[in-house]
Amino acid sequence: MSKEQPLGERIRRARLARGLTARELAKAAKVDVGTLYRIERGSCNPRPTTHRKIIQALDKIPKLPEV
Repeated sequence: MSKEQPLGERIRRARLARGLTARELAKAAKVDVGTLYRIERGSCNPRPTTHRKIIQALDKIPKLPEV
């Protein structure tokens, strides 16, 4: 049985796969960088609107090709 990764960890991995800093993603998603840090660490859950903003920002930035 595989355990699903926490939301914050999935967001962090997606951000890193696109070569973004937390500050860059926060700016693209129009959320506070401190909020993004807390979400990635799992110390808070994003509101649905914040979650949507982050996902939309990630969708606009292509994933880096694997080397």
